[in-house]
This record gives sequence, C-alpha cells and structure tokens, in this order.
Amino acid sequence: MTMPLRTLIATLGVTLALCGQQGPAVQEEGAGTPVLLDDQLVLVVRAPFEGAPAPERARLISERLLSVARNRTIPVSSIRVADVGKASVLIARTAVILAIGEDDAAAARVPRAQLAADTLKRVQAAVQQYRDRRRVQALILAGVKALAVTMVFAALIWLIRRLYRSLRHRVSRGVESGRYRVQIQKAVIVPSDLGGSVLMTALTVGHWLAIFILLDIYIPLVLGFFPGTARTSQTILGWIYVPLGLVAGAIRDNVDEVFFVVIIGIISHYVIKVSNFFFRAIRDGKIRIEGFYADWADPTAKLVRVLILLLALVAAYPYIPGSRSPAFQGISLFLGLLLSIGGSATVANLIAGIVLTYMRAFQVGDYVRIADHVGDVVEKTLLATRIRTIRNVVVTISNVSVLGANIVNYSGVVREKGLALNTSVTIGYDAPWRTVHELLIAAARSTRHILHDPPPFVLQTALNDFYVTYEINAYTDQANRMDFIYGELHQNIQDKFNEAGVEIMSPHYAQLRDGNTVTIPAPYRPSDYRPGALRVTNSDAATGRDARRMES
Repeated sequence: MTMPLRTLIATLGVTLALCGQQGPAVQEEGAGTPVLLDDQLVLVVRAPFEGAPAPERARLISERLLSVARNRTIPVSSIRVADVGKASVLIARTAVILAIGEDDAAAARVPRAQLAADTLKRVQAAVQQYRDRRRVQALILAGVKALAVTMVFAALIWLIRRLYRSLRHRVSRGVESGRYRVQIQKAVIVPSDLGGSVLMTALTVGHWLAIFILLDIYIPLVLGFFPGTARTSQTILGWIYVPLGLVAGAIRDNVDEVFFVVIIGIISHYVIKVSNFFFRAIRDGKIRIEGFYADWADPTAKLVRVLILLLALVAAYPYIPGSRSPAFQGISLFLGLLLSIGGSATVANLIAGIVLTYMRAFQVGDYVRIADHVGDVVEKTLLATRIRTIRNVVVTISNVSVLGANIVNYSGVVREKGLALNTSVTIGYDAPWRTVHELLIAAARSTRHILHDPPPFVLQTALNDFYVTYEINAYTDQANRMDFIYGELHQNIQDKFNEAGVEIMSPHYAQLRDGNTVTIPAPYRPSDYRPGALRVTNSDAATGRDARRMES
C-alpha cells in the first residue's frame, strides 16, 4: 500500500469518526439505509463504521458516488477494491468511495471479501448506467420517446373529449324528447331534465376521471425518460397521492360515517332539484297556488335551497371525519366569531331583503322612487337593490335603507290602468276657461305615450286673485319614460296656447306693459299685429283747453 492511499484511508476513518459524534448509532436488526444514485438503489448500509452511524455513512457514500459518476475522466474500470487492515475499501483512482468492515459483513451474513466484490459490481454498474443515461444519443432517444408518448396522449385526450361531447349531445336530445322522464300513468315522478342532469353529472365525473388517469400515466412516464426530471415526476405524484392517501385513509377508518355523509349529500342534492322544479313551475304558471304570486317563486326557491343545505350540514356535521378534532373545532369557533362580529349588518340586510320580497313593493324593471333616487330597478337581491337613473347611473342601496325609506312605484299602477301624470298652468281671468280646457286636452292628446283611454281631463284647482290654476291630468303606460313625457307635454302646451293666441303670463305683468309687445312668439302673431300705445284722452282735451285759454 502506497503512502497516498494510506493517507486517504486514514482521512476517511477520521471523517467517519467525526460524523459518528453527531448522534448515537441506533440501528435495528435487519434494518438499513439505502444508498441511491440517480434514484436507483445501489446498496444498503446496515452497520456503523469507525463510530459513524449507518445513516451518516449512507449519506457520505451517496455524495462520493455521485461525485465519481459525474467525473467522466475517471474510467469505470478504475474503480477497484483495496484491503486495508480489517476493511475493504472501494476507490476510484485516488478517491475513496466507501469502506466495508467486519460489521458490514456480519450484517450481510457473507464474508467481507465476497461482500466487497458484490458491492464493486453494483457500484460499477450504477456509475456506468448514470453516465449512459446522460449521453447525447440517450437524451435524443428520450426526447423522441417523450414526443411519441405526448402525441399518443394528445390523441387519447381528443378522443375522450369528442366522446364526451357526443354523449352530452345525445343526453340533451334525450332530455328534449322526454326519454329520461319517469312517470306513473300521468303523474311525473322524475322529470326528464332531472334524469338528464344525473346522466350529465355522471358523464362529467367520468370524463375528468379518465383525463386524470391519463395524466397519472403520462407525467411520470415522460419525465422518467430524462434523468434530470425523474425525481421531479415522483415529487409531483407525491403532491397528488399523499393528500389523496390521507383522505383515503380517513375514509377507510370512518367508512360508515363517510357513507352516511354521502347519503345525506345525495338526498339533499335531489331534494333541491325537486324544489327548483316545483318553484320553476309556479314561476312559469304551470302550477297555481292561491295567495302565492309567481314573482315569489325564485326568491322562495333560493330560501328553501339555503334551508335544505343548512339542515343537511347540521345532520352531516357529526359524521364528517375529523369534525371532533381540536383543529376542526377551532376553525368552527373562529368562523362563528367572524360571523357574530361582522355579520350583523349582513343578517339585517338579508331579513330586509326577505321582507321586501314578500311585500311586493316593486319588481325588477319597475320605475320607482326610493328616498332621493328615481330610476328603473335593474337588480333585486337579498342584500341590496340597484337602480339605474335617467342619467344611466346605477345606484346601489342596501335593503335596510330601502325598507326604511318611502317607496313610490310608478310602474305598479301601469300594469292595471296606467299612470296619471299632471302639470299645472296659471291663466288670467280674461281667457275663457272652456278654451283653456280644450287647449290643455289637445296638448295632452298630441303627446306621445299619452293614452286616449282613459281620456285626459282638466281640473281647476284654484281661483286666485288675478289668475286661475288649471291642472291637466293624462294617463300613460310608459312609466319609465315619465320625464320625457313631461318634457314633451310642456312643449305641446306652449305650442297650443301660442297658436290660439292665449298668453301663459301672469296678469301682474300685463297691467304694467301698455305699449309693449305680447309674449306670444312672432310666428304665432297676426301679420298686422302692432303693439298697443299709451293713450290719455281726457288729459289731451284738458291740455288743449288750457292752451287756448293761454292764447286768448
């Protein structure tokens, strides 16, 4: 043995001895720590050496073996066994890989020389395989295999998707034809759309399950072609299978409770389906219940669905695996605390939304006034109401605020006999009241969206000191265009009065304007119209007599 080799062996012994000080060498009989190279098992370390425990020896051997495998300047044939005292040492040129002692031979129950020879063959084969898998030719071949597998995988996915769409189309046609309806005589027990929904759910689950199985095969297969990603594929699969294994273990340990939860879930699902079908029939007018309005169907269906889910949760909670654990109970308490602190306003709005629903104060599409906001109701939920104003601004009002405000529904009466619009004008006593009535009614009839039945009518609401207050009343069935109707009505009133030569002017002003032009626009005046002049006849005569007297 040369001096450099002895020095290396001594260094290995000192290193292993120092490593042995990190922890006690606790090793069960027959147990061992594997040494891996490229995720392939090379050997198993079962005994300590020079004070170093088996796990630490395995770690050091793996590091040294990987270093030798990566160094292509070290030929595989240069890896050999050298006997040093009571140990057999595997070396590559001058690099020590591992040492085999009598304890290792005793643990393997073979002579030390035979164990060293077998270990040498394993190490040489592992190093050679490590290098072969990283040759350019091997990587190109791995890429070709991966491409071929990917093409096959894509084709299978395409076939699964095509089959899935085809089956969904067939089920949809079966639903339309009533193929999946279950009935006894004329009584429908299971409607066709409900049976079709069950088949659609089964198809969707089967579709995604098939894709998951293909991915489960494809990912490790493709990544396993390349030495750099082989371990990654195992890691990815571990992310999937470890949680699934824990869930499966919990289900296995609580199979009866899980079965009870599943039964509750299935029953709740189909009870909700039947409830939705029933209320949908009420909404569409197929089922009529005295005192229950059709517009109550959708919100009542939502409330019933929430109640069914709450009852199902209360019934299933004690049987959920882990529900009795401190962590699960802690989460439940935390959620309850959050709801109690921050949910008071939400609960108040929910209750207000329910009250508004059954008050039938307004519906989606109605033109309403809520507090200071006027517009069309565009959305009505259990928490808030949204109104679009005439300026196309959407205002969101909480249901608590809606319930506390005065609600004026302009569209409510439209559905029965129309909405009455009214506006007032003041005309002097010099204008005949019958003429004013005719002009106001004519203006109303000329306005778009004003109904002729019931006919417009005029009320004289006040006889003031200098003028009469006239109020025109007319009906419309377009409540959401009320502002535009008022604007056109006012324009028509001006036109009709101007055409008839009747001024819409306060008599206070008329008493002081002798000699001034009337307020009627020029196109409506007669062609020979002239403003009146100031004439003081008696004063002129008196002035003439005074002048003659002065001349005489």
